[in-house]
Amino acid sequence: MDVPQEILDRLRVEHGDDLHLFEAAGVAVVVRPPLKAEYRRFRAKSSEERTRPDALEELARGCVLHPGRAEFEKILERKPGLADVFGAKLLELAGIVGEADAKKL
Repeated sequence: MDVPQEILDRLRVEHGDDLHLFEAAGVAVVVRPPLKAEYRRFRAKSSEERTRPDALEELARGCVLHPGRAEFEKILERKPGLADVFGAKLLELAGIVGEADAKKL
């Protein structure tokens, strides 16, 4: 799914060049990596049992730039699992990777 160039150009002006296209289940979104404060909120929410189910969805809502918030909400009403799929990819952009290399110096 292609995002029109004029939309990408506008998003680059507003948010910088670190934009990413996520596609799943016939849905394409343009995102930016999570900010430090957003990641901290995610960690806080995911550590509490009561708020854990909403943690990835809130992270995705904050980082999806296109489509707009109202359209993204409609997408999540139809396909709520995409919040988890896109949220997991956002965590990768935040630096969460499977493992780190360690070398004795």
